[in-house]
Amino acid sequence: NLLLAARENLSRVLRQALTAIQPPPDLPTSEWAEKYLKLPKENSDTPGSYELYYAPYLYGIFNAFDDPLIPEIVCMKAAQVAWTTALIAFILKRVDISPSAMIGMFATEKAALAFSDEKLVPIVKETSRLRGKIDTTTSRKAGNRALHKNFPGGFLKLITSNAISEVKSTPSKLVFVEEPDDASENVQKQGDSVLLLWERTKRQRNPKRILGGTPKVKGFSRVERYVMRSDKRMLPVVCHDCEQSHVLDF
Repeated sequence: NLLLAARENLSRVLRQALTAIQPPPDLPTSEWAEKYLKLPKENSDTPGSYELYYAPYLYGIFNAFDDPLIPEIVCMKAAQVAWTTALIAFILKRVDISPSAMIGMFATEKAALAFSDEKLVPIVKETSRLRGKIDTTTSRKAGNRALHKNFPGGFLKLITSNAISEVKSTPSKLVFVEEPDDASENVQKQGDSVLLLWERTKRQRNPKRILGGTPKVKGFSRVERYVMRSDKRMLPVVCHDCEQSHVLDF
């Protein structure tokens, strides 16, 4: 009886150990966001659980984020269409399920700080799923600063497009650019900041390069230029009268 009890106890301990070391099950970003992501009161009209009901066009974007056969995603958008929240959802899902080095590029340090302090950190604080995984403090002892967040298995580094030492720095599996029309097109005479950032993914398996922003002058916009190189996916909407799908055109 004692031997049988010891064997059962050992089996239970081994099962618990195996469960502990298994990676969390991968989820599509859309499912992860609706299940875990929480929006804070200070910067959302619909605080609480994240709902794609209010932004159905993001389903296609999330699918592209998750597709390993799509290394580059570009979004030319209007202002205030929930793009940045969708980007944060993808970043935090990666922190939770498949952590790695991640780099985000902004035109200025002020823009990078605003992204961190006003958008990223408030969402992280509300999302209990990330508790203990990503530190929102600026403790240098823990390696955290306003523009550098550590987490198990990786880090998120926010850089500016006019600092060559940052743009040509660490290799990364995921890089993203916010408002590329404002980014430097020739960083200290060493080339386009976006292309230099893209180089950070060169030797990474299944890299992701994400670029999104509002276009400025037609024919001179960088985000427009990247969209013209893409397959130009758009969201069709079903007409209530004829029940046919159309892309809205004003």
